[in-house]
Amino acid sequence: MLALFGAAVGLAQALLPLQVGSINDYGQTLEAEDRAQLLSLIESLKAEGVYLVYLASWRDPFGNPQRYAMEVFRAWNLSEKSLLLVFLRGEDRRWRVVMHFGAAVSLPPEVEELRAQAELEANRARPGYAAVRFVANLISAVREAKTPKGKGWEFPWKLVLFAALSLGLFLLVLRRFCPRCGRVLRRVESVGGIILVCPRCRYTRAGWGRRSGGRRVFYP
Repeated sequence: MLALFGAAVGLAQALLPLQVGSINDYGQTLEAEDRAQLLSLIESLKAEGVYLVYLASWRDPFGNPQRYAMEVFRAWNLSEKSLLLVFLRGEDRRWRVVMHFGAAVSLPPEVEELRAQAELEANRARPGYAAVRFVANLISAVREAKTPKGKGWEFPWKLVLFAALSLGLFLLVLRRFCPRCGRVLRRVESVGGIILVCPRCRYTRAGWGRRSGGRRVFYP
């Protein structure tokens, strides 16, 4: 029994297509414009560190699209940086879109959503259109995932507080200097309370303070 199973698997693997390049369109899914766009997008994705290989086929000897993609990946000896994108037409004439990739490939979390969208577009529109759209969207997602996320705008409370304290300190210090000659004002007790007096030009300014034996008040 095991021998028969092994022979069946060997026969299925023998029926796998041969790789001819980055684009292997055995299912005749790509028009000339689609192929040119897909080649350009594959080169752009390669610059992001992902080596995409496209395969379209009408035949699945395993009857399992995911298994088919895995066996093709292995038979073609693709590198750990490779992503195999498979468009496979089933017996029901509907297209299935599956992926298999190496351990060194890091894909954004939305890649499954992109795959499902490609499968939908392959059946509603054209497989070639869906393939081009998938790779273009994948490039955008990969680049966005690599872009550092900046924090949202926050009110600069610390900066405002520092500025307010600095301004208050500046005004407090400025109040102790004579606006005429720049000398430090001296605190002097008067009949009405504490006043600030310039020792040079005798400029006088009211101040806060407590007169001996009196209440703490402000005198104009």
